[in-house]
Amino acid sequence: MYRYYRHFKGNWYVVRSIGRDTDTIKSKVAYQTLYSNTEKNIKEGDEFYRDYDEFIVETDKEKYPNAEQKYRFMNVEELKKQLGEERVKEMVNNELFGGR
Repeated sequence: MYRYYRHFKGNWYVVRSIGRDTDTIKSKVAYQTLYSNTEKNIKEGDEFYRDYDEFIVETDKEKYPNAEQKYRFMNVEELKKQLGEERVKEMVNNELFGGR
């Protein structure tokens, strides 16, 4: 079930599961970071939850005109369809593996 997703700002995550909030019955996405950010006190492996509708929302092109992605979060296969395989390989290499 685990799939790699990229946030339109460039950070990568693993989606752990999709479930429902017990109070609202809204779908939630549980996802885990593949990066650390000391300024925001985020460690690699931290888990976050977001409403499913927010997870799949289109990127606000007025607010973020340089965003390449159509949606806030996109998995690797979706990215390949939108941006092409070579661009996605470049993103994975640079953003996940630091250009190694």
